[in-house]
Amino acid sequence: MEDALRHLRQSQLSFIGAAALSRRAPQGAALSLESVAALSGRLVEVSGTGGHACLSVAMQWVKATQVAGELAAWVQLGPSVPFIPDVAALGIDLSALPFIVMPTIASALRSAEHVLRSGAFGLVVIDTGLSLCGLRQREPELQAAMLSRLLGLAQKHHTAVVCLSEKKREAPSLGSLVSLRLHCARKKLAVSGAEIVCEVVKDKHSGPGSVAEWSFAAVAGVK
Repeated sequence: MEDALRHLRQSQLSFIGAAALSRRAPQGAALSLESVAALSGRLVEVSGTGGHACLSVAMQWVKATQVAGELAAWVQLGPSVPFIPDVAALGIDLSALPFIVMPTIASALRSAEHVLRSGAFGLVVIDTGLSLCGLRQREPELQAAMLSRLLGLAQKHHTAVVCLSEKKREAPSLGSLVSLRLHCARKKLAVSGAEIVCEVVKDKHSGPGSVAEWSFAAVAGVK
């Protein structure tokens, strides 16, 4: 594990290398793709349309978690998972990143809860796309109970819990327990590469309204 993380720090395959990075940090927040410190103990929602930008941002946080010497886990509503060759190309240690694929949203959230209870992870990503939004409409009490347990465990173990959702910026967040919501869009640049623009729609720590921009070299095949 230590050798793998040392390799990550030295890797030149970084999805967001120093030469490619152009960032304007949100005012009043310490958001960064190179650290999940500002997300620790919080329930975070990253929304967008198409999934591309959300997935890209979440994978950067996975890498940052590994570089910091901690473990990350990815819980996915099946049947698909992110394109594994692209994940490896980011410099992420796949041997240290469990992918947990579940058939239903309820089972995915329960799996995330079990992962959090171990206290071994610095980051847990829950990629459920539109399903959480659907659950919010059909079973609000069930979702509130599940999210409450996830938040409690995140605070107890100082873990960042990031939920990926596919919806428009104007759509409501997953619930009142969400401490931070980012809405992300991915734009292609004229030259090679891409740009992620993330707007802070909700932030209980410093307020909404700030914007972060990240530019990085494009990696083919990102969902």
